[in-house]
Formats: sequence, structure tokens, C-alpha cells
Amino acid sequence: MAPLRVHKKAGMRKDIQGLRAIAVGVVVLDHLLKWPSGGYIGVDIFFVISGFLITGILIREHERTGRLSFVDFYRRRLRRIMPVAVLVLVAATAAVSLIQGIGRAKAILVDSTYSLLFAANWHFAAAGTDYMQAHGPVSPVQHYWSLAVEEQFYILWPVLVVLVLGVAVKRFGWHKRRGMQVLRASMVGLTVASFIYACWQSSAEPTWAYFSTFSRAWELGVGALLAVFAVRLSEIPEAVRAGLAWLGVAGVAVALFALNPQSVFPAPWGALPVVATALVIAAGTGGSGSHTPQLLSAWPMQYVGKISYSLYLWHFPTIIISQSIFPQPQRTLVVLVQLVVMVTLSVASFHLVEDPIRKSRWLEDGSPRKTVGGAAPKSRSLGWPKIVLVGVGPAVVALVVSTVVAGVSARLEADIQTAPLDVDPAARASQIKSSLGYEEWPTLAPAVDNLGPDAWVPEWVLDRCHDVWEEDVARCSYGDPEASKTAVLVGDSIAISYMPGIRAALEGDGWKITSLTLQQCPAVDVPVLKDRSSGGGEYIECERHHAWVKDYVSKANPDVLIMSSVQETTQRLANQATGDDAINDWASATARTITQYASVAKKVVLLGPPPGGTNLQLCATALSTPKDCITTRSIEYDKTQAAVFAAVPDDLPNVSVIDTSSWFCGDDNRCPSFVNNTIMFADGGHLTGAYSKKLGPILRSVLVEQQEEQPQ
Repeated sequence: MAPLRVHKKAGMRKDIQGLRAIAVGVVVLDHLLKWPSGGYIGVDIFFVISGFLITGILIREHERTGRLSFVDFYRRRLRRIMPVAVLVLVAATAAVSLIQGIGRAKAILVDSTYSLLFAANWHFAAAGTDYMQAHGPVSPVQHYWSLAVEEQFYILWPVLVVLVLGVAVKRFGWHKRRGMQVLRASMVGLTVASFIYACWQSSAEPTWAYFSTFSRAWELGVGALLAVFAVRLSEIPEAVRAGLAWLGVAGVAVALFALNPQSVFPAPWGALPVVATALVIAAGTGGSGSHTPQLLSAWPMQYVGKISYSLYLWHFPTIIISQSIFPQPQRTLVVLVQLVVMVTLSVASFHLVEDPIRKSRWLEDGSPRKTVGGAAPKSRSLGWPKIVLVGVGPAVVALVVSTVVAGVSARLEADIQTAPLDVDPAARASQIKSSLGYEEWPTLAPAVDNLGPDAWVPEWVLDRCHDVWEEDVARCSYGDPEASKTAVLVGDSIAISYMPGIRAALEGDGWKITSLTLQQCPAVDVPVLKDRSSGGGEYIECERHHAWVKDYVSKANPDVLIMSSVQETTQRLANQATGDDAINDWASATARTITQYASVAKKVVLLGPPPGGTNLQLCATALSTPKDCITTRSIEYDKTQAAVFAAVPDDLPNVSVIDTSSWFCGDDNRCPSFVNNTIMFADGGHLTGAYSKKLGPILRSVLVEQQEEQPQ
């Protein structure tokens, strides 16, 4: 087998270091400023570089020694990635614990455990497709997903090299050149298969596709193909190399500004930055390096490329954690502070941790190894235990600690009694005004550390009555099953969030209350798209649910039909209307739906959605005050409610449209994060079970007593 004739390790390729600098730079800019629009392609550049370098190492080792040592390979990988990876995870968890409290620290410990087990991509993919978690705080270690993809890829990739160049060559008596040809063909086949799969999954399951190893493998595969075709690439004429390199740089630049978060990714559009990166690497493979673009070989680019791994790991927790300290929109000074902090941490960790350990004999077993001629002797049995200990040990520790923290957090729930929201408008305004005036954090219920899905209404979290079909009706009915008075609730997650208050209003007075809700499916009969956390696209199940609910209500003839839907539904109408057009379409559909229900229900009550608020998981920190977490009702909210009020016909005496904004905000449109010590929102959008229950008296007044508030 002919030598690969690629640059030796001692002669670090300036073009690759420059590409690393571009990759980490655009990722940082993307997360920091949301600019350029395609900044997320930095990860794809890293994947191509990694596939090229690691495959080259494997091929050269086999060429030099006639074998591959898995122990040596994984020892080098752990020595390269684990020290700084563990350091950043520990630092991020400690910072979150000090600033945001033990509740958030518990979640970060779970994330860190998956990260240490190189399973972060599947963990975050599952969270991103789970509506109960997709809208929660962003994990400061979410960026570890890309590290997980790489390591999963390198569990199988060395095995393929061994099977072809070792087992198959010996088994079938192939010449080494024949073995290399088979390896190339195998890699081409797997890379193409991964790309085809990625094209399908990127459209069908975009969240899974973004994090999936199977839909990302082709990017590393392209880099690997550059390594196995290195001999051919070394024959590229010197006169052509500069043109190829600049073409690749131009392709990366185009991808940065032509792609955006709506581009179908990672395939097919991921091919643009991947092919562009491959062109730059191909141009420098086997060449003299004299044609490397000055943009890539400049000293600043070389240094940033050198510290790129540390910078990649430090940048995201720095940004996410600092956002809890400075919750307002990013100001120039804040951005500069974030840059200084992440660069300082990166430089320090590179020179004090990453580089010294990478060059050390850490994890070595001390046995002599031949590097030229003949097979290297077998590693001592100490090799694998060391690798397992270093690779899995920190994850086990994190798992144990997270379990302990979870137990502590569960005991932090505040046991305080607070008054319900007053029915009288003046008294209610006084309650909210008082909450707007707090200078320090009081004892709150539920405790801030226990917010998130666990603080959502029990009918959703425990009873699982957020997605109700025919078979769920009996299980998702509350109160007296033989009651003569019946209430039916229809709508989405906002509707089910009102259920504790509805039950508090009706259950003790001989009512049967049935939930007919479906998450992301509004009470209004209008075609909608799925939430992006669920992959977007047409929501066929919602249309089926609308038809089923109408049929159920027409047969049940409930005494009260209660409707509610999330405000943001106007942003995902199936007709893709936006702005005032979307609001008008929504108002018209609301009027049609209410008119239909008014003919089969004795009374129809449309509850306006909560205006939303601050997520205290992020805002309530050791450095903030309650006034930092006050929000202002949005203009879009008021416009939508006004359009709905105007659209509902006046000749429907059994219809009540309720403006609920005074349940959450003061007369000046400012909205506190808690009222009477009870936190309103579990995640910034969905009501806590505690606050929903406090709405019982006021809900009773609008459901069964004299109407308190009339449409404006």
C-alpha cells in the first residue's frame, strides 16, 4: 500500500488551523449575536476536519505497524478531549448552582452525565422533540451534542478500518492495495447512504436530524474520504491548488450568509459548507503549503485554531449563564465582557490543561511500543480499565451527585399559604400592584428550584390529560361522574393549564368537568402547523381532533363549553399568514368556531390566554430582584384580543369572551412574575398548578355566576 504522503504531525497544516479558527469563530458569533445567519455551519466544518485527521491517523498507524490498537486509539482520544470537557462541565454546573440555584443545577447535572457518556446528542434531541421540555431554559452544555456525534462515529469507524484492512485482507488473501480499494468503496457507500438518510430526516424529523449521528455521519465521512484518497490528492498540480483553496473559502463564506435557521439542514444544504471545507483540505493535501490563503495562515487565525477546542467548550456556557445575569437584550458592553471571559478561560485551559495533558503520557501503561517495523506488542491489561475509568467514571460521579441533588431539590418546596386572586377588579389590581413593588425575593410557591414541567398543572403532568381522544374521556373527567351539570374544556396546553382553577370553581358544586384538549391544537377550528419542536409541518392530527371534539360536544350538549388557546398560534397558521393578516384570520376562525359551539352548548366561554411572563428559572438568580423579572404585555397580545372581541357576533347571548389580562398584569400593562407569593408561570408561558388553582374564585364568577368582565 503506497504511503499517504500527508503532512506529518510535526508540520501542522496552516490551512486546517485556519479552518478551525473560522469554524469556532462563526459558531461563537452565531450564539452571541445570531449573526451571520448561517453561523451554525461551524460545526460542520469541524466534522469534516475531524474525519480527515482521525482517519489519516488510523490509516498511517496501520500502514506503519500492520495493526491498529483500539486501546491506543481511545487513550489518545480521551487524553485529547476529556480533561477540558470535564473541567467545563464542572465549572458550568458550579456556576449555575451559585447563580440560578440548585433546581437548575440538578438539570445541568443530568445534561452533564449524558455529555460525559457521549450521548448528549440523543438526550438533547429527545428534549427538543418533547413539548414539555422544548420551551424550557437552554442548557449551557447543549453544545456537547457535537462531541457526542464525533465519539459515536469513532466507535464504529476504526472497526471498519480493521475489518477491511486487517480481517478481510487476511481472510481473502487480498493485496494491500486491494484492501484500500475496498475500504474506499465502503466509505463512499456509507457516506452516500448517510447523506440520503439525512435528506429524508431533515425534512421529516428536523430536530432529530440535527442531532443524529446517522444524519451527521456523512460529514465526517467526507473528511474520511479525503484521507483515504490522499495519495490521489497529492497529485493535484501546484498551479491548481490556490484556486481550489480560494474556491473552498468562498463556498464557506456563501454558506455563512446564504443559509439561515429555516434552511433544510443538515441535508441537503449542509453539503455547501462540507464540500467547501473539503476543497480547502484537498488543496493542501500533499502540497507544499505555499498556496494556503493568507486569510487562513495569518498568525491570529493560527492561534485561534490552536485553542479552538477549548474556545468551543467555554463559549456556550459563558453566553447562557451570563444571560441569566444580564436578562435584557444583549448590549455592546455585555457582549464584550462575554468575549473577554470566554477567551480568557479558553487560553488558560488550553495552556494549563489541554496542551500539557495532550503532550503528556497520561493514561500510558508504560510498556515499550515499536513504531517502525513489525507489530507493536499487546498493551498491558491495564489499558482498557484505565480508559473505562476515565471515560465512564466522571459520568457515574455526575449521576450520583444529580440523584442526591434531586432529592435535596424535592424537599425545597415552600409550604406557604397564599390568598387566591380576588374577584373584585379593584382588589385584584391592588394584589398585583403589591407584587410589582417587591424589592427582594420573598418565599415563593412553588419554589423557583422546582419550576419547569414538574410545576405544570397535575392534570397534564400526572394525569396525562393533555392529549385526549375517545379512549381517554373517562379517565380525564373530574368531579361527580353522575352530575347533572357538565363542563367541557377544549383547546391546547394553555387550556389544560386552566384546569386546576376550573376544578376549584366547579368541582365542589356538583359538576362534571371533562378535558378534551390536545397539545399544540387550538380550540379554534383553523388549520395549523406543528410547533418547530415537533418538526413543524402540517398538523393532521389537530384537524382530526377538531372534527372529533365537535361531534362529542354536539352529542354531550354541555352546560358550559370552555375554550382557550395559546397566543402564539397566530404564528403557525397553515396558510402561513403573518402580522395583521394572521390576526384577522385567527379572529375570523374564532368567531366561526364559537358560533358553531353556541348552537350545541348552553353556554360558551372563551378564556383569553395568559400574556406570558418571565421564566424564573433563568431570571430569579442570586444577583436579581423581582423588579428585574417584570414583563410588559406585548402589543401583539392586545391587538389579537381586540380583534377577537370585535369578530365575535353580538347576537349570541350564551357566549362570553373573557379578557384575562387583569388576572396577570396591572393597569399599566406591567406583569409581575408572582402574585401573593404564588409564581404564575412554570416556564414563562404555562401556568403553575398553584397559580391556576388560585384563579378558582374568579373562574367561578365567569363560568357560572354573573359575568364580571365584558368584551371591550
